[in-house]
Amino acid sequence: MIDSRITGAYISRLRRDKDWTQMELADKLNVSHQAVSRWETGDSFPDIATLAQMASLFGVSVDELLNGGRIAEGRKHPPTGQVLMDMAQGRTADVTRLVQEDPANLEALIDAASLSRPSQLNDVVASLGDQRFTRDQLAALAPFITQQALSSLVDQLDDTCINLADWIEFAPFLGREALDAVVGKVMPEVVTPSDLGALAPFLSRELCSRLAERLTADSIDGDELLSLAPFLDHEHNDRLALRLALGPEGFVNLPGLAPFLSQAVLDQLALQSGKLPLEELVKLAPFVSRAVLRQLFELADLQTLTAGQLLGLAPFLDRPALARLVDKVPVEELDAHMIVALAPFLDASALEALIRRK
Repeated sequence: MIDSRITGAYISRLRRDKDWTQMELADKLNVSHQAVSRWETGDSFPDIATLAQMASLFGVSVDELLNGGRIAEGRKHPPTGQVLMDMAQGRTADVTRLVQEDPANLEALIDAASLSRPSQLNDVVASLGDQRFTRDQLAALAPFITQQALSSLVDQLDDTCINLADWIEFAPFLGREALDAVVGKVMPEVVTPSDLGALAPFLSRELCSRLAERLTADSIDGDELLSLAPFLDHEHNDRLALRLALGPEGFVNLPGLAPFLSQAVLDQLALQSGKLPLEELVKLAPFVSRAVLRQLFELADLQTLTAGQLLGLAPFLDRPALARLVDKVPVEELDAHMIVALAPFLDASALEALIRRK
């Protein structure tokens, strides 16, 4: 595989051997000196045309440039540089022929993938016909070919040799439908939260929820469920949340999970949680029922209730409950702006009492 740091260090050495500054090399290649600097540090890579021009300028082969001056002795397959030049000049048929004549040449194609056009790689891959790719070879090609081309190659893999974790590397590059198809064929009896969490953003909600059913009873914690929740349906989020609530640590981060639970299960878990900090009650208020919210406030420590928290709660409390809470807020926090903001949620008598208090 091409390493930009090795190539960059070699470019730097060749430039210094010529006693050229980065600016002088940049002028000869018609690029900026910043581009030369990025190449030499390995932060970026020259395009194919520039590689060919630079190789000619320094009197080395493209393959030597790519490999830091090292050419493997006795190498039987064509160097990466040759494949790159064939690709750059549109000679995809020549590349296909080389790979068909000797499958070992496939490694040169993979090395050249990051610098080749996706359309040209697709042409070569499509022309290879029955050529078999290993899982590692496909993983290396995945970022550089189209979803359609990758899907057709993935279909050739032996499903029995690939487990769920192996698909994580492919997930960002396969379409959702194709990924669902292959993952659906290799679903294990037990799924780990880390594997499912890595795959979840790329799977359909239906398949992600099916995989969630295979999480072991004690394998998932509150943080892991929170990361999975946006990709599961309410039914499976409810099941996992209830399972966690019965565990030794009880439930954690209920406010974060609230948008992904049914109100019935959220109400149940909120009541099971008992006395909650005020900041958590404010976050839960938009999601729990008013009756449950009222019960939670009966358990809460209201000594530290602030006017800002009260205003955040106001749209979700009934007027009698809100009127009782107003009396808990320090009078110095109830300035004119806060009273005006609270007014739409208070009845006339409560508002009048608040104004008198102020």
